[in-house]
Amino acid sequence: MYYSGLVPIVAYILALTHLIWAVRCIRPILGRWTWGLLFSPAAYVFVVSLVLCVTTPLMWNAATKKVKERTGSSYGLLGFVVIVVMLMVLHAVVWGSVPLAYDANGAEHIRMIPFIPWPTEPFWVVD
Repeated sequence: MYYSGLVPIVAYILALTHLIWAVRCIRPILGRWTWGLLFSPAAYVFVVSLVLCVTTPLMWNAATKKVKERTGSSYGLLGFVVIVVMLMVLHAVVWGSVPLAYDANGAEHIRMIPFIPWPTEPFWVVD
């Protein structure tokens, strides 16, 4: 396929942009660090989701190379659509599992279970 050469470029661009996004997500949490985060399952879901957001495009690149070696076709467009859907789901998981949540009075609480309480921040906003 003519777009097989674009797969690594797109994969590295997606990985780089998600790495920058992950740093922007973690920076406020490190600024308000508390040891209670070590006991929060939401914090672990948050970190694993951020790592997957960065590594998923790179895994897509490696998988595309393997499929091309075996079958001769890279299925690049289908793989790209699957990766974009996976990244959107991972973004939703990151959004719902930010371990430090604020209530209506502005008090900070540690979120123990992802999505409980429901996040009040807009979906794509990090800060």
